[in-house]
Amino acid sequence: MSKRRGNREGSVYQRADGRWTGAITIGGGRTRQIRKQVYGRTREEVAGKLQELQHQAKTGTLPKDGRITVTQFADQWLEEKRLTVRPSTLRDYDLALRVHILPSFGSRKLTSITTSDVQGWYAGLSAGGLKPISVRDYSSRFSAMLARAVELDLLVKNPCSAAKLPRIPRRDLPILTGPEMRVLLKAAAGDRLEALLVVALTTGIRQGETLALQWDRVDLDEGVLSITKTLKAVPGDGFTLVEPKTSSAVRKVVLAPMAVDALRRHRIRQSEEALALGKAWDNQYRLVFSNEVGGFISQSNLVSRHFKKWLATAGLPRTVRWHDLRHTAASILLSKGVPVPTVSQMLGHADPSITLKTYSWAVPGDQALAATAMESLLAG
Repeated sequence: MSKRRGNREGSVYQRADGRWTGAITIGGGRTRQIRKQVYGRTREEVAGKLQELQHQAKTGTLPKDGRITVTQFADQWLEEKRLTVRPSTLRDYDLALRVHILPSFGSRKLTSITTSDVQGWYAGLSAGGLKPISVRDYSSRFSAMLARAVELDLLVKNPCSAAKLPRIPRRDLPILTGPEMRVLLKAAAGDRLEALLVVALTTGIRQGETLALQWDRVDLDEGVLSITKTLKAVPGDGFTLVEPKTSSAVRKVVLAPMAVDALRRHRIRQSEEALALGKAWDNQYRLVFSNEVGGFISQSNLVSRHFKKWLATAGLPRTVRWHDLRHTAASILLSKGVPVPTVSQMLGHADPSITLKTYSWAVPGDQALAATAMESLLAG
């Protein structure tokens, strides 16, 4: 039982264990009275919480139900998400909750979570060996759930909003040089997936988008690709084609002449493969880049059976990733003066600011020219 001790002011007092607590009665008259109790490490913290409760009561922003736990709301939130997100995304949310969020907050009342608690959670995840980008990833899921609680008036504010996320160390993007690109293309020459590498290097489209390309989305006469699908692995059930996550990812991409030529050669070669196999050829999706029987190519097989071999033949480091081809394409386009909005559209970024933030170093800038322009404007 709590024991009241000296230095008590009004409804705020210190317990026997050293913590401070306070209580306030809200309502009355025509509204039901509610008794709320708060806790804190100092008298000032508790007094501040009581003042916040009084303000919430006056402004009508008092949470509706202070008894619901984080686990209870998480179950409700996941059921709601089931109607709006892909099964794979739902699994990601569920995994993040079970492994990293609920063990720390599950039994807590939803309304008891503070920014300080969230900050401590970040510290614990980092101390446990998680990289900053992983901590940010789990935080985004927790924050999304708490933001929904705010929308439902179960929370007044999202405690994640003011928490400081761990900084991600700046890493130089591994970009292939012009000579390295040429030697890599030479290494892939004659390979049945040579055209895939040419398309990836010249357009910067994502790996899943490349592997999802269908011939009815390719216009070689106009030299244009229509990106409408991406390849998605289905655990225990192979692969399928799904719509991109954002509307900006659905787009048309103009091909370089060398990519058009590579695709024309590729189509002839693929037709010969299909003719040789006859009915054994899988023609369900009419994939541009398929395996030896017309089916999907897995991302892992593309890298292990083809990309790594090309890198070795070209004498390039095995540490080069497929995604680095996208970085290479974007940086070269920008360095050659292609406008940021155009490159952003090609890459399928949601906003040009993402492109600029990621590749700002590649955008040419002549500060001497800028200085001269300012001088001519202001001098004399």
